[in-house]
Amino acid sequence: MVDTRADVFGGVRKLLVGGDVVSPGHVRKAQEANPELQLINGYGPTENTTFTCCYLIPPWDGETRIPIGRPIANTQVYVLDGEMQPVPVGLAGELYIGGDGLAHGYWNRPELTAEKFIIHPQWNKRLYGTGDMVRWQPDGDLEYLGRIDDQVKIRGYRIELGEIESVISGHPLVLHTVCIAKEFIPGDKRLIAFFSTIQFEQLPDEELREWVKGKLPTHMVPSYFICVGGFQLLPNGKLNRNELEERSKDLKITLDTPYRAPESPLEIIIHRLWAEILGFDSMGVNDNFFHLGGHSLLVVRLMSKCAEEFQLEIPIQVLVENPTIEGMAKTIADIQCYGVANVTESVKDFDLREEVYLEPEIIPKVIMDECITDGQAALLTGATGFLGAHLLQELLLETSLKVYA
Repeated sequence: MVDTRADVFGGVRKLLVGGDVVSPGHVRKAQEANPELQLINGYGPTENTTFTCCYLIPPWDGETRIPIGRPIANTQVYVLDGEMQPVPVGLAGELYIGGDGLAHGYWNRPELTAEKFIIHPQWNKRLYGTGDMVRWQPDGDLEYLGRIDDQVKIRGYRIELGEIESVISGHPLVLHTVCIAKEFIPGDKRLIAFFSTIQFEQLPDEELREWVKGKLPTHMVPSYFICVGGFQLLPNGKLNRNELEERSKDLKITLDTPYRAPESPLEIIIHRLWAEILGFDSMGVNDNFFHLGGHSLLVVRLMSKCAEEFQLEIPIQVLVENPTIEGMAKTIADIQCYGVANVTESVKDFDLREEVYLEPEIIPKVIMDECITDGQAALLTGATGFLGAHLLQELLLETSLKVYA
């Protein structure tokens, strides 16, 4: 309604909104058209008699995520980890609800009731597990992060899609954002951000990408930004995510330049290798690898294929400095003729270590060699995971121990 008739609330003093995540862009639009209107974000599942928390939304100040606030009277909320223990302020956990409004269960569905309505093993309290990821803010309000089943794993990182959506929605021209993850080729899942703009303002994809890169780690920046006129809703008013999944199947990649097909034998071979790595073949010879969904892990994979195809040692900088098929073809031709490539020793805009990101909460406060005061050897088990790689690196670089893994 705000999209078409923002002034329709002219005679309304207070308006409760709920049922889905509140869009900061819509809040801004409604408040600008109705300065006297008090918006209230009402959160709560039906299992707790509709409302659980409320938040009085202040005048828009660039906030990228609207909190769900604090519990209403006679309602208790808990943010718990997988062991059913409370998590500290600022860390994500699942929201559990208790209190007078809690339902007895689902009618004639005892298995589902037993799954969702539990008795806390230590507190002996009856709670409902919402499946929503939230975190406490320092001021005591709850911040909604998304559904637990909206978590995705991208290049080894667990990512909350809602966190990315909130950052993109914080752009002054963005009205609403939805992120999904799509597997283009087996083992390579990429993020797609669909967004609409306020009053259909023009917002180039690359401008939005650069804005997001300044606010999120590299692995959380979507590979594709797609501007849409609007989002399809279900009869209950919630977003139709299945429609976006269907739309992503026919994703047309926005190309940087007018299309030019590969012509030379080198360009044809490199085009084929790009298609194998990226999962589509619609790119022209002047399109940028990184604007087509390429990232550092795909760079390594592509250069390995190139080295095997051409039987040459090809530096990664070849692609980083010449991220087009035409540029790569010229540089590889130079290597074939002269044995060397004209590339710089360091590339400021590209660093494989950008893929290695630790949450601030788990960064060690002390150096490894300050913890280990004696010993000759270390046995590191379970080092195949992401954290194990960090531990192994620290042990090798910061200590003189002989490491067995």
